[in-house]
Amino acid sequence: MKKHLILLFSVLMAFGFPSCSDDEQEPPVVEPEVVTLSVGTENGYGEELPVTWNEGDQLGVFAAETLNGTFLLSGEGGKVTSDFTGKIMGEPSTYQVYYPYSAAAVLDGSELSVKVPELQHYTAGKLTKGENPMVGVAASTTIQMKNLCGILGIKVVAERNISVYDITFKGAEGQKIAGEAT
Repeated sequence: MKKHLILLFSVLMAFGFPSCSDDEQEPPVVEPEVVTLSVGTENGYGEELPVTWNEGDQLGVFAAETLNGTFLLSGEGGKVTSDFTGKIMGEPSTYQVYYPYSAAAVLDGSELSVKVPELQHYTAGKLTKGENPMVGVAASTTIQMKNLCGILGIKVVAERNISVYDITFKGAEGQKIAGEAT
């Protein structure tokens, strides 16, 4: 019995043990890269109502293999330009960015579906977080966002002291002013 085992071992050593070839190796795992974007806002609403980033703001990003990635404000809030950080898969040639982030957002070619909220809140001297949709496209990590919508300003004039709790605005002849838009 010992002779057979020694002979078998000798044969295996001479011809080599069965092994996997290099062709059967698994492809390397590609990890997403952490990217910081410098994102500015246009001041389309005038000096009295600047568009600034606020703590907790999130952007949606379509770039390379990243479809609707979440980028969080990592820079200082209250500024017109600040940093947002997230992860990108692949080597992007273009960053397509939108605000505010929505898990349901879809980019089809160059069309982005967004939602304009039906209920919007007034905050004296500034825009309320998440209620002014913006988009930006750039070939670098420096991105300038543009407002998608205008702002409706209403001045209430009264001869006595009054309090206004809400205002309802409707489009003429069924024109859409809120909800899903492309």
